[in-house]
Amino acid sequence: MQNDYNFWADLFDTYQSLTVGLQTGWMLALLIFATIVTMLIFRQFDNIFDLWRRRQRRLDKRKNASDAGYQMINALPGPLGDPGLYRVMADENGVPYLEQVGTVPQLDWDGSDKE
Repeated sequence: MQNDYNFWADLFDTYQSLTVGLQTGWMLALLIFATIVTMLIFRQFDNIFDLWRRRQRRLDKRKNASDAGYQMINALPGPLGDPGLYRVMADENGVPYLEQVGTVPQLDWDGSDKE
């Protein structure tokens, strides 16, 4: 006895025996699944290339800072939590120091609500 079972033929026969509503539902489900998988793949590629672009920008910043004889190590928040107001820099010998790159904005106004 010969066993000639074909999975795909059985699957398509089962699909054809469904009602039109269920066939439409299965087609929509497969389309949504394929769309989600495609979006996840493209998002992963975008993340990979974005990491590469950020790494390139960081290397460019370090190169520009090292051209002046200094190397940026880290950025510290200012007294009010403003990012990038002070930077930890290192000279050509590797000795770290703080460099102020901005000032904290002062609010000055004359009004009745001033305390």
